[in-house]
Amino acid sequence: MIAKIGKGRDFAGLFRYLYGPGKQTKSGRVVETHFNPHIVATNLPDLREPPRDPSQRCGYDVSGMVQLMREVAEQNHRADYRVWHTSLSAAPEDCAAGRMLSDEEWQRVAEDYMRGMGLYGNADRGHDVPWVAIRHDNGREKTHIHIVASRVRYDGRVIDARNDRYRSMAVCREIERRYGLADASAEDRQVSRLSTVTRTEREIFAERREAIRQRVEADRLVVADRVRAALARAGGSMERFVEELEAAGVLVEATRTRVGVQNGLKFGLAGAVDVDGQQRWYASHHLHRDLAWKKIAPQLGLDPDAWRLGPAPTQEETGKSAQVVDARRELAARVRAALEACGGEAEAFHAALAEAGVAWRVNLASTGRVSGYAFALTEEGGENAVWWPGSKLGRDLAWSRLAPRLRGVAEAARAERERKVGRGPTSCWMSCRCGSGWRTWCGRRPPWPAMRRRSSPAWPTRVCGCGGWSAPARWSATWSPCRGTA
Repeated sequence: MIAKIGKGRDFAGLFRYLYGPGKQTKSGRVVETHFNPHIVATNLPDLREPPRDPSQRCGYDVSGMVQLMREVAEQNHRADYRVWHTSLSAAPEDCAAGRMLSDEEWQRVAEDYMRGMGLYGNADRGHDVPWVAIRHDNGREKTHIHIVASRVRYDGRVIDARNDRYRSMAVCREIERRYGLADASAEDRQVSRLSTVTRTEREIFAERREAIRQRVEADRLVVADRVRAALARAGGSMERFVEELEAAGVLVEATRTRVGVQNGLKFGLAGAVDVDGQQRWYASHHLHRDLAWKKIAPQLGLDPDAWRLGPAPTQEETGKSAQVVDARRELAARVRAALEACGGEAEAFHAALAEAGVAWRVNLASTGRVSGYAFALTEEGGENAVWWPGSKLGRDLAWSRLAPRLRGVAEAARAERERKVGRGPTSCWMSCRCGSGWRTWCGRRPPWPAMRRRSSPAWPTRVCGCGGWSAPARWSATWSPCRGTA
């Protein structure tokens, strides 16, 4: 049993599709025909087969079905997606063997499925949802039903759809055992294996479509199988592992970070090239999560963080200087040492940084909020100093982790912000395009920088005499222009 779950907003459109001629292209050509659509199961006692209506595009008047579903769905006006749609189809092996489910069997399958999903047959009827199962059958293949349900329960609450696909898979396996149907999980083996990798759906679909068109298995799956086989025969030896891969026609190379640090392996099928004629490579973690380097290295008796394949790259090969990596590690070590020696005081932390030869500054978000610290080694000096945000030096040095450990750090950061921006707690600085530099607006409190954006449609502007700078008209009653310039 194969289930496909979706959600939507429009009951009318879905029912018109289910009772219509089938899937059509933009030109109107039917690519999948719906034969004899009819209801096989429902928990709505007043629901009847829709009458034929030639004036409707689908040929049926589905307004009665739509009204019954909307009566429950519209109880919750906050729900965005109110339509729950699932298609259940038998495995191709069942159709090939002539195992065709009758309407009565499909009725029991639909009821068992909805009961297993927790949407029907609950002790409290308020936890149920209204649903209807519609069968499409052409007598040969693609025998399936569509279950249309409301995502809003009878008690007005929205169903919990988290992990509904995992629950659906378990329910389908139980239905297959109960009715003696073929195990459909094997049909989706290639799809599920491709889906275990962090890749876009477009890439996965294109790879699978091309493999099916050529009547072969996708190269990535072939490589994954051969890597697993070589790993099993390697006997814990890296040299034997490489030999087994070469014998199986699989190429292997080391992968490196941007600064040249080796962080894993990549594999390729000999002779498999891309459209540019280049060897097609697959990183180990792109084959499958159980083939990631951190998983297979211990099986080969290696430390994934220490083992290296071949000599270390030169500076010309990586395009990155190893000094940058060393300086970053040195900077992080000095900041951590200052943090340990400050005793939890912000002023002591700043003094310890100065003694350690570390410069610091406050990073500001676009709204003027302090977003963290940035650090640099003072010996790098002047314009050549490389500033690193605390979060880039380590998670423990991010602002969210650093601020709770230092007393008075928020006040010190705000004082540094005011010194850096050049405005006090009662002034707001505005930029003038007429060339007179900076002008200031004085008043009760400064607005955030986000409130000064001229492009914001929510704030009407009043242009000054020179026409070069503007301020929200809302300030006119509170704010007055300052004659001085900074």
